[in-house]
Amino acid sequence: MKNNQTNWSFHSAAAAFLFLIVTGFSARAATVEGKPGSWAGKTFTVGILTSRGDNQESQNREIILEALSVFGKREKLIFSPKLFYDKNEYIKTLRDGKLDMAFGPDYDSYIAAMKSGYKPFLSLSMFGREEIRTCIYARNESGFKDIGDLKGKSIMTYLEATAYLYLKKRLGTPPEDYFSKVRTTPHGLSALYALSMKDTDTVFVQDSNFYFMKLMNPGPVKDVKEIWCTDSIPLRPVLHNKDVPEKLAAELVKFMNDIGRDEGFKKYWPLIKQFNVKIKTVKKQDYDPQIKLFDEAEKKGWMKEYKAWAENAKPE
Repeated sequence: MKNNQTNWSFHSAAAAFLFLIVTGFSARAATVEGKPGSWAGKTFTVGILTSRGDNQESQNREIILEALSVFGKREKLIFSPKLFYDKNEYIKTLRDGKLDMAFGPDYDSYIAAMKSGYKPFLSLSMFGREEIRTCIYARNESGFKDIGDLKGKSIMTYLEATAYLYLKKRLGTPPEDYFSKVRTTPHGLSALYALSMKDTDTVFVQDSNFYFMKLMNPGPVKDVKEIWCTDSIPLRPVLHNKDVPEKLAAELVKFMNDIGRDEGFKKYWPLIKQFNVKIKTVKKQDYDPQIKLFDEAEKKGWMKEYKAWAENAKPE
């Protein structure tokens, strides 16, 4: 459980931080240069896909509720949060167009949002890294040099479609046919721990987990190396639909760039400093590698292969 909570501390911190700023922004964005914006008096629904159960998630919700109290006293602009604990429900709500802004912790959720017409407009850089990759890692002692050495070996990765499709494209065959065993986990750090304990030959996880562990708990990854990585893309974005004015989105990005100096967020400065958080403006084309991957998968029937495999796969 400790490993899972540590992993969520990275992703939940990002989610809570983004949600905090989006909601807290309402207290300041209602006027621009002293005049009400065209969005004054409107309510925007903000959806966030999150996780239930551990202490970090409880802290996440507390931060959100505290932020909500700020704009609860203001009526010129309201961001109304909606938490989702089920990815399928979250994606369905996106496709139904019922969310004005959205943020999800995994690749599949924001690809679904973009394919439903949502525009990514801001993201974070954390720990000094503006982009992430998904990489196959192995122990140095393994002797593996490239992906061809991994045939018949075991691997641990995410259950989500993106990880499966990346491997399918690179291997040219379903991952379950290439590796002796494909184990799944929702937690990248747990996979890296399993690798260090020799419970799996390789792992395929986001490199943010590797760098997080390298900074916070380097022992399990000190003898780990990259075998192959995907293209780099920005971290998960916040997205908005057509009902959110572009000027409002731009003002939000502008505001967020100053939060590290804004006295109203002083109590969160330690979090910002610890994670070395910076704001990054993003566009849909920044995520083209993944969008193209999903388009190719739909055309070639890979999504059907993934769904058939995922039905029997059980996260550990």
